[in-house]
Amino acid sequence: MASHEFALYCKDQFSLSTAPIGDRIPVSNSNLVHRIVNVLRLNTGDTIVLFDELEHIQGIIETINKKQVTVQVQQHQKNIQHQPTVTVQLGLIKRDALQQAVANLTCLGVQTIELFTSDRTQRTWDGEREFNRLRRCMVSAAEQSKNFAVPMLKTPVPLEKLLERQLPPCAYACGITGLPLAKLLNTCAQNSSIIVLVGPEGDFSEHEYDEINKTSYQWARLTSTVLRSEHAAFLAAGIIRTYSV
Repeated sequence: MASHEFALYCKDQFSLSTAPIGDRIPVSNSNLVHRIVNVLRLNTGDTIVLFDELEHIQGIIETINKKQVTVQVQQHQKNIQHQPTVTVQLGLIKRDALQQAVANLTCLGVQTIELFTSDRTQRTWDGEREFNRLRRCMVSAAEQSKNFAVPMLKTPVPLEKLLERQLPPCAYACGITGLPLAKLLNTCAQNSSIIVLVGPEGDFSEHEYDEINKTSYQWARLTSTVLRSEHAAFLAAGIIRTYSV
């Protein structure tokens, strides 16, 4: 895909599944039209990609004005679901750091992001407003990275609720002990489901370490140094994606 082809998320605006090659899609959503005309400053003849969670189309802009843009479909494809499937369980960290974390995880093709609270969580969840803000961060990251599968974001639950779940064979808790994550991945098949647990700011409490050790999480070392939570999540997902290329 050429670098000059911009991608825009269009879920709930129109159906891509009914847009065969050669068809013309009228884009009339005011936000999308504004971005195409005033932000991206595209013109007739320019290419553009429109996508939702399931599929994406590549098209050429045929007509353009302040109220509507018409795109002729050139290619129509299902979105790629990156393998292995990855779930990152991330403690509720500071707002700016969390926004950066979910954006980075989106770029790496993580399928699910599960947030949790723990003994050392330092803030409260801001409800629907924060969920929508994080969702916008993920959509923007998907557009930039051309990873058209926006992750499923789950609102925070207490850590003990996560620890009650039955885990797949490839479930790892990130820390400065244990085997390197890259080595542990040798036992995971390409079609595995991988879960990565990343601690909160200030680390897990002693009680939480005891509870994690009662589960089937394997401790995985990322580096010999202490990382911020958002950096650890990004590095862990990056190791998995690099290993699986």
